[in-house]
Parts: sequence; structure tokens; C-alpha cells
Amino acid sequence: MSTNENVDILKKAGNKFFHPFLMTILEKLISDNVNLWDNLKNEDQQKRDPKHRILDNRSRLNELDLQACQKLFYYRSEVTDQFENSFGKPFIYRIQMKTAIDCRNDYSHDDFDPESLDDVLTGQYLMNYHELMKGLAFTSDEAEKIFNEYSIYMGKNAEITIAKSYPISELAVNKLSGYSEEDIAKACVDLKISLYDDNSSLRSVDPERDISRIEKHLKSQREQLPVLSYILPPETKNFIGRKDLFEQISDRLAQKHIVILKGMGGMGKSCTAAKYANTHKEQYSTVQYVFFKKDLYHTILSMSFANLMENERSDDEKYASRLDILRRRGSSVLLVIDNMDIEFDDHFNDLMECGCDVIITSRCNILGAEDLLLPVPPLSRDEQVALFEKHYRPLNDDDERNALDELLTAIDGHTLLIELSAKTILNGDLEIRDITVCLSQDGNTSPEEFVNITKDGKASQDTLDGFIDKLYKASSIDDDEKDVLSMLALVPLSGIGRKDFQRLAGLSNNNIINGLGDKSWVMINNSQNPVLIHLHPMILKTVNNNISRTYTRYEVFLERLRDFISDEDVSRQSLTALCETAKNTVRRIPMETEEQLGAGCDLARLVNDRCSYNNACKMCGMLVDNARKLGRDRIIVRLLEIKAESETSLGRYNDAINDFSEAIDHYTDEITEYSVWYLYNRLAFVYRKKSDYDQALKYYDKTREELSKDEYKNNNARQLELATTMNDIGIVKLNQGDHENALDSYKRSLQIRENTPGAKDSDIAYSYHNIGTAYQKMGNFELAKTYHEKALEIRRERLNYPNYHPDVSASLAHIGNDYLGMGDFENAKKLYDQTLEIRLKQFGEIHPQTAWVYCNISEWYEKQGKYKYALEYMSRAVEIRRSCLGEEHIYTKNAVKKHKMLAEMLEKASV
Repeated sequence: MSTNENVDILKKAGNKFFHPFLMTILEKLISDNVNLWDNLKNEDQQKRDPKHRILDNRSRLNELDLQACQKLFYYRSEVTDQFENSFGKPFIYRIQMKTAIDCRNDYSHDDFDPESLDDVLTGQYLMNYHELMKGLAFTSDEAEKIFNEYSIYMGKNAEITIAKSYPISELAVNKLSGYSEEDIAKACVDLKISLYDDNSSLRSVDPERDISRIEKHLKSQREQLPVLSYILPPETKNFIGRKDLFEQISDRLAQKHIVILKGMGGMGKSCTAAKYANTHKEQYSTVQYVFFKKDLYHTILSMSFANLMENERSDDEKYASRLDILRRRGSSVLLVIDNMDIEFDDHFNDLMECGCDVIITSRCNILGAEDLLLPVPPLSRDEQVALFEKHYRPLNDDDERNALDELLTAIDGHTLLIELSAKTILNGDLEIRDITVCLSQDGNTSPEEFVNITKDGKASQDTLDGFIDKLYKASSIDDDEKDVLSMLALVPLSGIGRKDFQRLAGLSNNNIINGLGDKSWVMINNSQNPVLIHLHPMILKTVNNNISRTYTRYEVFLERLRDFISDEDVSRQSLTALCETAKNTVRRIPMETEEQLGAGCDLARLVNDRCSYNNACKMCGMLVDNARKLGRDRIIVRLLEIKAESETSLGRYNDAINDFSEAIDHYTDEITEYSVWYLYNRLAFVYRKKSDYDQALKYYDKTREELSKDEYKNNNARQLELATTMNDIGIVKLNQGDHENALDSYKRSLQIRENTPGAKDSDIAYSYHNIGTAYQKMGNFELAKTYHEKALEIRRERLNYPNYHPDVSASLAHIGNDYLGMGDFENAKKLYDQTLEIRLKQFGEIHPQTAWVYCNISEWYEKQGKYKYALEYMSRAVEIRRSCLGEEHIYTKNAVKKHKMLAEMLEKASV
């Protein structure tokens, strides 16, 4: 095919392909057709952008060459296809074109800043060009000649660098350890570093630089994630041995990230995990100890995070979000999950895929995790003797040593029994041989025959439980100590502050607690502040088997517990333990009469009011079963209402709907605690949260009908409730797109509030704000601004809200939206910047309220056609909503949809 024929084909391809990059290549291929080249070059000169002022001062750099490299990314597929189809050159290899693309140093046409042009950057452009020449079938000599011609300005021949592939799996192990392959690949996409082989490899001419950029990007993202609270497990001060076991734990974590310390209860699993965590804590950014809760799903939900906003999320969304945080933090986190005593867990694979280091203690062979099990063997005999002497004293003669040898043979390395035996002997209750006889007194077998606790199986564990029960009965534990143990049996296994328990138990000092600690019946962790106390799970079982529980016995304890939870000055850590204690109290203390159920109901209400929703929900579930047996509608309605409120706060909307509906079914006029309109209103609220607006309106209308009855016309409190209901109806109508009826409901709500004594200024301001929003939705931005400014005036002047108050920032944001609607970009941006500053200080980066501002700023850029920046801010909003609200929340879905639309608009604008 002749050159002229090639030119004709290129002409027919249309102006789409006549861009500077293609013209540079054409100059080399059709140099004999000077007229065509001059025409094309002249066309390009007419389209020059402002950067020519910079480029004209760089006489040694050809503008077309620079633009060619600039636009390489955008036109790579069209150019390759065009040359393959038009010139029929089979030796144009796509991989060589990709090599050139990789060399583009992450600069695209839209990103180009003439001020940033320097020798190094220009050298990278020319390397792109050199690779391209090779890809377009020039011989090596021709490519070298062309490259050298265009690098004269550098004063020497630039070194030619070829892009190479780097498997992400290897980077995750060697260069970027601690980050998952998925996160590394996503960082490459964010940074526009090329990926190949189904995103399993990156290609780069400067791998150290790109890997450094990836690491910096991942660290920045990790720093923005909610932080796991640093909670070290309690460390045993008399720890003995386990050096070989520690080495095995380290090896397993390096290989699998998870290790399960498996053994009988009381063999030292928890102590080993705690010692390892405390010894190796410097290797991790965060260490968190958590006691196993029912299953891994609830255990992960019980973990403590800082700056994690979850109020609007269901348990499933919280679980998914927490897993994502763990995955993205990777092996920088060590979790210690204590007492996972179940044989199967559906969520175990979720934990395995997180990539963080996890130590689990368990009595069971967890199905599907056999290769992760690491048996905890008995201590060596010398170590057992050393442990006994630490808790007792050095042995003085052969007779004592022989007696101990006989006892240790019977105990067979069980560390808890060794410690309890030593303390019992030290307390003067029994001698060494008495302990051996005590443990075997139910039979005539020898000590060597009656125990084999290191074997798996229920029989061995039951035998061990029986030994501890015998030691409990043989020890000189007085009635006061037994009362303390019976109350400690109600606190969480993870512990309660010693001072808190002293107040809860009505003790004047800690003498009894410390005395029981000295005997090892109570675990005291002095290494933490506050000092935590709790019972070992096996001792808890023994205490529960040896005390009688009656409501009367714990009535005073319940009163103290209610008072303590009500204390506004109690710390968050203390409150968590107290609410868990309340749940355990309801579970273990019989509440059968209507009066007792009422006391339990009051306690559950209090726990819910202190935001411990899971515990409140479980308490009500246990109590309502007893109330149904008694057939007491009043108690049933109260318990179901509290349970439904807790479920609403947890995002379990279907459960809340069922419970509110059942409460309505049980409602009678004799119930004085609630009016039926209140239950209708709360049910409507749940439907609204669920975005089921038709059902929400149905029950809001029922609420309105009840509150509009003549009996409430002169009742100011009920009239204000009616105003709130009208406002809620307006919110639903607005969400349905029925702006006119929404506006009508908002105005009726405002009218009632302004004419009813006792109305709160905050509610009046809210009405003005909502009316403004309705006008905004209707496109009447002038009126919208008037009402929004009135709301802001009330909030600042009547309520004296400071600038950092959330309601003030909401007003500023909406007034900014009004200005944007009117086309006043300058004032809109000022208000958005103010709002963003307030919300960053008040809530931080990762918060739904901050995401709203980013959405506003994105729209501000979009309306001006600046899609690149609009996309950037919407990307931030998407990430925040994913982190805080989850993938399935309507706000997240809307943001993702908008993000996709902006990306398409940017792509079209670029072409």
C-alpha cells in the first residue's frame, strides 16, 4: 500500500484522530507529503491552549512531542487500531504500546500543569515517545535515532527505561506487607498506575517510586479509618514457661494470620495469649482483647472502635463495615478473642479473610479450622513445680516434694488447679496430701487413675469441673465471701472495675475482694487502670452450682445497679460493664410476678436510655416471655415498646415493626403508661427509617387522627405532639417528591408551634428550616433562603448556638444550596467552606455529615462544568458513606450513582 493511500485512509478516519500525538507519528511516516503535514500542524496551532506561553520559552522542546505524550493515555486504543487497520502492520504489539502508557508518569491531558514541567518530567515524556516508536514498528536504530534527536536539549542521551511487571501478590509479601492484594490493586487504580493480567500485576518504569506512592496512599487511607481501641489483655504476673509455644504462635501468625490455642479449660490458654500479646505489642499499631460473644458475628459487633459512626446502620451493615476496617488495617492489628468455645461458626471464613493477626483461645476443635489449631500442652514437671512454689512457697523437704509430685501427677499439668491447690494450702485449709485425697474422695481409684484432663471430651472436662467444685467446698470461704462471689457471678467475664464493683456490692473496702484474689477465686488484673476483677469461667460455673438465686436475695443489688447505671458521671467503660451486668441479672435471677417484671422492665428501659441497645433488647426478650405466661398486657406493651425502640436504634427495622405491631394489639385503654397514638407514631417512624413511606404515612395519619380528637384540643402538650406529627408527615411527603403537600404540612406544624405555649425555639427553628427546604426542592430559591436564614437567626440569637453546633452548620449548608440554585457560586462556596470547616472540627473526616458537604461542593463544581473536581469530592463522599453507612444504605447508593454519572460526564468532556 502506498503512502498516499495511507494518507487517504487517515483522512477518511475523520478529525477524531487528527490530534497532536497522531500528527507527530504521521510526520515520521509520511514525511514526503509535506503539504499534508503542514496543513495538519496549522490546524493544531489554532487550538493551542495557554500553556504555549511556557512552551515558547523552551526552544529546545517541540510542543507537538510534549502533547503527543500528554494525550497518549486518551488515544491509545484509537491510535493502535488505526495503524493496525490502515497500515496493516502486524508487528505493532499492544504490549509495547502499554509499556509506553505505563511510562506516562501519571500525567493526563487534564492534569497537565505547564509550571510543573522540568527536565526529569520531560525526560519521562521522551521515554514514552521512544517506547512508542518501537511499538510502531520502527527498527531499533530508527527508534534510537528519533529518541536521541528529541533529547538533545538534555545535553546528553537520556537513559532508556523499559517498564516491567511486578506481581501484586509478591508486593503484598515483600514490599507492601500488611496490606492486602485487593487494597494494593485499588490503590493502583486510585493513583492511575497501570494494572495488567486481570489486575494481578502492575507495570512501572520506576517501581520504587510507584511502590512508595502506593504505600503513602494506603497509609493515608488507613489513618482515615476508624481506629480500633487499644485494649491489652490482662497479663498474669506469675507466668511460667511456654517459650516454645510462643515461637509456634509467631510462625502460625506469619503463615496463616490466625492461630487457635486449643486445650481444656484452665490449661493456661488465655494466660498464654495475653502474655504473647503483651510481649509482642510493639509489632502492632493496635492490640485488642475481646471476650467471645455467642458467635464471631456478635463478637466483632462487640469490638471497640474510636470515631466509628454507626447510629444509622443495621447490625449486618455494622458487621460488614467492621470487617472492612479490619481487612484494610491488615496485619498491623492483633486481635485476641478469648473463650471461643463452639465447634462451628458460619463467620469464621470472614475473619480468615481479614488479614489481621488473630489469636483465639478455645476448648473445641473448630470445624474447618483444623490446620489453625495449636494444642496447649501441660507445663513440664519442673515448670509445674515452679508454678506451685510461686503461689505457695519453696518446698523444704523430700516429704513435701514427694507429696507435690503425687498431686501434680493427679492434676496432670492443669495450671488453674495447680494455682488453686497452692492457694488453698497456703491459706491453711488443707495440706498437700489432703488435696490429693479430696480430689479422689468419691472413688477408690489411685490419683494416677482418676484424672486425665489433657484428653478431649466432655467426661474429662466434667471431671475437672468436679475437682474445682470440691476445692470450693473444702476451702474456708465464709458467707460474706460467698455473697461477693455470687454477685461477681453476674458481672461480665471480661471484668468490671474493682471500685465499681465495691459500690455495686455495697462494700466499704476491698478487703474481701483482695482476699478472694489472694486465694485465686477472683481474678484481679492490677496491670490495667482501672483495676479489673472477674471470675474464671470454670470458677463461675462452680459458683453458679453452689448458690441459690432468689429475687429477694438480689433486690438490694438491683436497686444499686439501677442507681449506678443512672449516674450521669459514670465512665463509658464502667457503663458498658454495668449494662452487661444488668442483662446477666435478668437472665439469672427469676422474675415471675408482675412487680418483679416491672422492676426488670424499668432496668431494661434504663439500659436502653444509656444506649446499650443490644443488652436492652435481650433483657426485654427474656422478660416478655414471662409476661406472656402471666397474661399481663400492661407489662407486655411496656416491654415490647422498649424492645422495639432498641431494635430501631440497632437498625433491625423488621423486628421493631413486629414488636410495635404486637404492642398495639395488646394495647387497652387501661394502660396509662402509653397512649395508642404514641405507638402509632413510633411505628410510623420505623417505617420512615425503612424508607417504606406509604406505611409510614398510614400510621402518621392514624397518629394525627388520634391527636386531633376534641379531648386534646386544649392540651398544649398534645398539640405540640400534633405539630411534630405534621412535621414528620412533611418529611415523608418531601421524600416522596410531593413537595407541595410537604410544604403544607410543614406550615401547619409551624402554625401550631408558634401559637402553642411551651413550644421550643429549637422546634420552631426546625419548622422554618424544613419550609425552606421544601421551597428549595420546588426551585423557589429566594423564598428558600428567606426561611433558611430565619431558622439560622433563631438558632444563633434565641438559642445562642455556637458556630460549631450541628444545626448552625445545617443552616449554612442549606443557604449555600440556595445560593447555588440562584447561580451565586461565590456565596455558595463561602458557605460550603464554612460548613466543611465546622463539620471537620465537630465530627472529623469520616462522618455522614461531612459527606453531605462534599456532595454539595461536588455539585458546585458540576454546575460549572468542572467535572474532574466534582468527581473528586463525590469520591470522598462515597468513601465516607461506605465506611459509615454501608453499601446498601440509600445515601451510599445515591452517591455511587452520582459518582458514576460524573465519571461519564468527565470522559465525554475529555474526548
